[in-house]
Amino acid sequence: MAECRSERRMTDSQHTIVVGGGIVGVCSAYYLARRGHSVTLLERDLETTSASAGNAGIVALGHLPLPRPGLARRVLRWMFDSGSPLYIPLRFDPGLVRWFWEFQRACSAPQVAHCMKTLAHLGQETIHCWEEILAREKIECAWQRSGWYDVFCTEVGRIHATQDAEVVSEFGFEVQQLTGNELRHKDDAFGDEVQGAFHYPESAFLDPGRFLTGLTAQLSALGVEVCHGSEVARLLTTESRCHGLELVQGERIVADNVVLAAGAWSARLAGDLGIRLALQPAKGYHLDLKAPKPCPRTACVLTEAFVAVTPMPGKLRLAGTLEFSGLNDDLIPKRLEMLRIGAATCIPSVAAADIESQWCGLRPCTADGLPVVGWVPGIAGLFIATGHAKMGLCLGPITGRLVSECILDGQPSLDISPLRVDRFTERGPSS
Repeated sequence: MAECRSERRMTDSQHTIVVGGGIVGVCSAYYLARRGHSVTLLERDLETTSASAGNAGIVALGHLPLPRPGLARRVLRWMFDSGSPLYIPLRFDPGLVRWFWEFQRACSAPQVAHCMKTLAHLGQETIHCWEEILAREKIECAWQRSGWYDVFCTEVGRIHATQDAEVVSEFGFEVQQLTGNELRHKDDAFGDEVQGAFHYPESAFLDPGRFLTGLTAQLSALGVEVCHGSEVARLLTTESRCHGLELVQGERIVADNVVLAAGAWSARLAGDLGIRLALQPAKGYHLDLKAPKPCPRTACVLTEAFVAVTPMPGKLRLAGTLEFSGLNDDLIPKRLEMLRIGAATCIPSVAAADIESQWCGLRPCTADGLPVVGWVPGIAGLFIATGHAKMGLCLGPITGRLVSECILDGQPSLDISPLRVDRFTERGPSS
């Protein structure tokens, strides 16, 4: 763990602290440092255990937002079933109740269209950022630009997959439909239960842990001070300006700017300043299996089971589920096993595959389906970049670039007004 210098103040240049070592924070630090900016990156964990490292590893361009028409009704059927795709352990949490009220209001066709106008543009830009970083930094992360499949086994699944495909294609992304036999001809890992799939060929997949480790290592070479095991206790503000932060150990670090990219922990830190983010932590799980035979050659999402399946060097990752149980890393074995059960219907070889590792992590989900990216009104020097939900891996690079543009250029190269902080903010007095 690097020891961060307390009361640090750079005299020869501007200095920015980035809070959060997930992909949004690391990419923000990267783009700032690439332009010669002085950066300190703080990560609360000692290792790369963030949601960015443990997710499915699919860079899904044009991915739909979490709120969708009809989903609110399905959530009501699932919410108290620990074996369902979305689970909410029974507890008293007024913030969660308010979040779900706003979420169900966002489950509409007009809101999806509103979100997709921004998400599609971000997706078209982020793939260039991905390929630029990988070409320049030579990070070995099993990157494959062969797209992903949305696979279905039932008529209901076909209807849902078709609806998603129509929306994605409407916003300029290529979609190809395959029958079950056509899919099996391309990849013999898929069983006879599969009726068909939609292929999104412009997308990609990778080992996210390898990428995050590689890019974090490159930050040090660029002069970024990377501090693991550094948990932020509070942000420091005086006269409506954020001038740094205080760690739980009591150390203070001073800066000209603070980028709050702490994922699911961002809402608490912002809330201490009276900034409301309609954001909840949604726990996801993954099960890494020793590569079965046959093993899928391309990433896919199994529509009915809500399970993402991604081949990585020597293993196959099964990832998915949403669990709204608060800020904790408690792992429920039943939810891990449901990943294998759901995947085995479409990919029979996973049923007997040996387990390599298991994991859970928290995704920061906003109620309206869009991330929060922008300066905090009324608090100079404080920038928030969080709330990417299941799109953090995909949109991390473009978010990082936009953060650097806002700080160094005064304005971003894309319109990020739909992502503004004050669509949720209810500011109280500074502290």
